[in-house]
Amino acid sequence: MKAFLSHSSTDKPFVEEVGKLLGRQHYLLDRHQFDIGQDFKNEISKCLTSAETFVLFASREALKSHWVSYEIDIAEDKRLTGLLSDALVFLLDDVTHSDLPPWLSKGLVVNAKSPSAVAREIAQVLDKRLGATRSTYFFGRGAERDRISKALNPVARELPRILALWGLPGIGRKTLLEDVARSYLQYKDFVALEVENGDELPDLLFKLAEEKEFWADIKSLKVLGDTIRGESENASLERLEKYLTNSSDRSFLTLVDAGGLVTEDGSISKVCRAIIDVASRNKGLYLGMVLRRMPSGLTGPQAAYDGVVCEPVRALSGDDIEHLLVKVLSDKEVRFDGPQIKMLAEFVRGYPPAAYYAGELAASGGLDLLLSEPRPMIDFRTRVLSAALNGVESRSSKANVLEVLAFYSPLPYAVVGESTGLGAAVLAQILGELINHSVLEVNEDGFYRLSDPLLEAAQHLFDRWKTPHLKVAKALQKFVKDVGVERGGLTVLRSLYRARQLARLEPTDDEISFPADLVRLTEDFYHQREYDRAIEIGEQALNIRPDNIDARSFLVRSHAQLGNFPEAVVQVQKLRDLGALKEYYFLLGFSARLQSDLPEAIRNYEEAVKRGRKGVAINRELASCYFHSGNFPKAKEHLLLAQGSSDRKNRYVVDLLVTIAVADGDEAVARKALIDLEEVDKRGFFLHRSSTVEFRFGNKVVAREMARQAIEATSRPPFAMLSQRIKCEIATDELPEAATHLREAEQRFNITQRDSILALKCKWELANGEVLNAETLWQQIANKEKPSMKALRREVVIALLSVVRVDTGGNSQLEMELSSLTQALGQLDWDAFGEMID
Repeated sequence: MKAFLSHSSTDKPFVEEVGKLLGRQHYLLDRHQFDIGQDFKNEISKCLTSAETFVLFASREALKSHWVSYEIDIAEDKRLTGLLSDALVFLLDDVTHSDLPPWLSKGLVVNAKSPSAVAREIAQVLDKRLGATRSTYFFGRGAERDRISKALNPVARELPRILALWGLPGIGRKTLLEDVARSYLQYKDFVALEVENGDELPDLLFKLAEEKEFWADIKSLKVLGDTIRGESENASLERLEKYLTNSSDRSFLTLVDAGGLVTEDGSISKVCRAIIDVASRNKGLYLGMVLRRMPSGLTGPQAAYDGVVCEPVRALSGDDIEHLLVKVLSDKEVRFDGPQIKMLAEFVRGYPPAAYYAGELAASGGLDLLLSEPRPMIDFRTRVLSAALNGVESRSSKANVLEVLAFYSPLPYAVVGESTGLGAAVLAQILGELINHSVLEVNEDGFYRLSDPLLEAAQHLFDRWKTPHLKVAKALQKFVKDVGVERGGLTVLRSLYRARQLARLEPTDDEISFPADLVRLTEDFYHQREYDRAIEIGEQALNIRPDNIDARSFLVRSHAQLGNFPEAVVQVQKLRDLGALKEYYFLLGFSARLQSDLPEAIRNYEEAVKRGRKGVAINRELASCYFHSGNFPKAKEHLLLAQGSSDRKNRYVVDLLVTIAVADGDEAVARKALIDLEEVDKRGFFLHRSSTVEFRFGNKVVAREMARQAIEATSRPPFAMLSQRIKCEIATDELPEAATHLREAEQRFNITQRDSILALKCKWELANGEVLNAETLWQQIANKEKPSMKALRREVVIALLSVVRVDTGGNSQLEMELSSLTQALGQLDWDAFGEMID
């Protein structure tokens, strides 16, 4: 999508600045397109054929220019024949509507205040064109719209001013709200702003100030932020009212909950209450909210303000999805029949964006090919992204682009290019393909971002440890230096902060961070298993936001993972003081599980459930604890609950399903679950779990190779991977290699995995024929009651019986112990219990 920028030579500096902000991929300009000696008229006509939007910079000199006049005439002809989609006019000097040609005066005509404002207006128009195929259809929301329209016209009570829609991400909450705002409330513009976990009122005000206040550079933007953060509560509320009412006649502001509007237990936050307070006083103000869960305290008799419409948005029904698919495929001229539509609707599962992705894929590769995959479509989002990647493991150029955008959306064109090292032509082609497949979007600044519904799936596909954080940091730094932040503002500066942190670079004056960034980084470092960094950043976050539950939770987990259990207990007690009892008991269980105290872990996890903790994580933890306790029925019960806690396949749950099937000796179920795991997990973890399956069912050499490949594919392999490689090397009689790798594992995990390391050493000594050494090592194990350790003990006892002399009388005691162990364990052996991956 490109815009042709028509202007006079007098206005060229202004227009070229607009071009820099817009990005060369989005505009056509005579300086770039025309060479000396060319036939300018032919070149102008060619350029206008390539452009979807005509932009006139209407100054006095431009309107007198012969060339500009010619460009306007060509553009009018293109518009009449349907070859030109949009025309925009930016007034310079003292030019007015009356000075324009009649056909141009009927379109969008605005005063050109600054290059950044002009670039943003053009980017918005181009973005709408890019997103047109994704927003043309609107199916299945008649009931919600009817309820909203009735709620906006109540009988004998105050008119509602806040529209709050809640539901799962990606099912159309924002789309429905935009439709109501534009068609029912007659708003021209729809503006969405995230309120993040860690945001308080000054943070929200800073985000609003970026749009509402004048600032010239990074320094003045920082001064603006410092001013806002230093204001009193009353001054902040006055500023909030000013920002919310400013331009409210034209723009419908929607606040999107990213953890900052509604707490984990459904209560509304202080920020949300402040917004409601302003709305209740201002009778002309309308606002939208997009929430992740049903809020308490927002509506009902105890609500602070009764002018709130709160509606759930659920997945589309099967019939609605089928109608949507028929429309999408028909418009793309894809042939289909009834059974194919029904099958595709099953894959889409009430998820509107997936219908559009399905249409794009069917148009490019054919519907038969799309439906021919014999494996179940576990997660359509992941499948679509995988199809767009065309083989992520190949490290293709397309994969490089998506990897960067998975962790740093949105980014300007220049930064994507610098970070991936791709040339302009290749990059433009890749971005175009990804936009056409609805994988990427272009925001109002003209920056590229991964489509929200695909963001989580993309992050699962890539290893964030291998993401080129350093290249992104340097590219963002160069962008800020060369272009500035008039376009992108806080988004660019906050991304620069995150990139420099993740690349372990020293801070600079070109960064801006929010408490929400610290909370997010704490979680990022935890998931990267950089627990020291998670603790460092988490403590910074808690110095600013001591009541933030997520920051403290990941701080507790990081201390526990490092074996700092006393400090973990101190931090978890603070969660109890905050009244976060669900998290308090959950983390006590987590800490107990890491210390191999499974009964205590189960007790605390069950206490968390009693206090309302639910979802995938708690049930997966309980399933794992019961499994390692040898209680397979209870493990399967919680595994089923975990599977039913989400409409998506969770990689940890699928991994546990494979593990339990392996322990049960159910090869068919294990291999079927492996197919699912390949869809939703990274390659290294899939290879690791495949190794455990092959090992269990007798393919020890294959298992060893897979275990090695898994470690090679993972930047910082967890203990479970290292343990599996050692087990395989012992089983294939590669004892020197196993000994080397045992020493390496001990160096990294001796504190947190002491019992497991002792068990591996015990197995090594048994394989080496040193039975008495194995006995000594087993006696050092702290938690001897775990089924896995009892199974290992059985192996040691059998070996001891082979060396103990009959006349010593010791064999009778060993035989009694063996009988007792066999009665307790049945057919289970030590190899059945794989290590848990956190």
